[in-house]
Amino acid sequence: MDDRYERYENYCNLVFNFLSEVCEWKNFNQEKIEKYIDVKNWLRIHEKCWKNPTFPHENNDVYSSKFSEFVKKYIP
Repeated sequence: MDDRYERYENYCNLVFNFLSEVCEWKNFNQEKIEKYIDVKNWLRIHEKCWKNPTFPHENNDVYSSKFSEFVKKYIP
């Protein structure tokens, strides 16, 4: 794996971790989350990384199903 992609994927994981925490904090209330952070753009910018993690199904295994469903609102 290219070191640059590995660094990028690590960055994406930090972004997804942060978004997951914000979602928990805001009780997955989409309106409150969108007022707090530009979640739509953050997720869409990193869509390829979400859909194609290095380890297949990693996102489904690491993040709650509630967060995965939330992400699907922005990344079908």
